[in-house]
Amino acid sequence: MWKVIVADDEPFIREALKEMIPWDELGCHLAEALKNGKEVVNAVEKYKPDIVILDIQMPLMTGMEAAQWIHENYPDIVVVLLTAYEDFKYAQQAIVFQVKRYVIKSNLFEDLPKALEEISEELKKDNRSEKNRTEVYAGQKNKLNDNELNKIVCNIISCMQSGDENVCMEEMQKLRSAIRDYSDSYIRSAAILFISECHRLYIEYGDDEVTGFDMEQEDAINLILETKRIIEIEDCLESMMLSFVRKKNKKIQTADELIDSINKFIEKNYTKKISLDLIADAVHANSCYISRIYKERTGEKLFETINRKKIEIARKYIEDGKMRVYEIADSIGWEDPAYFSRVFKKYTGYSPKEYEKLYRR
Repeated sequence: MWKVIVADDEPFIREALKEMIPWDELGCHLAEALKNGKEVVNAVEKYKPDIVILDIQMPLMTGMEAAQWIHENYPDIVVVLLTAYEDFKYAQQAIVFQVKRYVIKSNLFEDLPKALEEISEELKKDNRSEKNRTEVYAGQKNKLNDNELNKIVCNIISCMQSGDENVCMEEMQKLRSAIRDYSDSYIRSAAILFISECHRLYIEYGDDEVTGFDMEQEDAINLILETKRIIEIEDCLESMMLSFVRKKNKKIQTADELIDSINKFIEKNYTKKISLDLIADAVHANSCYISRIYKERTGEKLFETINRKKIEIARKYIEDGKMRVYEIADSIGWEDPAYFSRVFKKYTGYSPKEYEKLYRR
């Protein structure tokens, strides 16, 4: 008999699971019916079950959090998730934690027995005695934490951030070589980790193509779950890696060209009153985008660069001694001499009058 723990925060669901699932006929023994993930953690330590059935949404510790804990501490346990919704996000997370089945509650009493029958057959094929199962619990408890595949995946993600395509390909080759030594479940788990990290990179870099990647991601997840050919998973990951690196490098090149256009505009127009919208119109880009990308690429805020350029010119005018302060302010696009004086002191440490006296000594 396979030992089973179930957890659902709704009392009537727990009672229904106890009474309406033919546990004995399925070759299972229901050890506990619990109401949250924290109780599951304690029960897993106590019973060392073969199967744990978890509702995704529970208080104190959700089913997904409990699944993650089981995955990290007892990877040999078969986990089944129950949910009221068909949600791709949950399915994606679930495969990372090696969840074996994903059952919609509306079909619970039809689909769960089927899932248990399939799981029972899979467990029988393992042909492990109770003693052997206990040894697996003890010996594999921290195995996933040392998973070399995950380390290689993290190395690839770091290389992708650097934008070095050659180094990325070297790391991908390491992944292709190492992947042969792992079971399908570990390979698929590492592949999902890679895709999740790719998604994080697209968001982190504020990529305009993140929506397109979401569609690509869903196709990749489906391939990882369904294909029987590991080489297809390898090719999929390599394709996604190269796609990101090339888009990132192209974006950097485009951004550098944009910065160059902005700097040329400043050089030509520093005598005028410059606004962000005026620059955006001139370089044909979104004002918020150019403000952000300028700071990212130069390390300096756009208007700090503009003010610094204006003050640089103002210093030369003061040193020349042919113009009054208000005339200098007007000549560099600042109509208010008092504002000009404040900005001048911020960048030089002196007011225009103080600087003039200092220069005339």
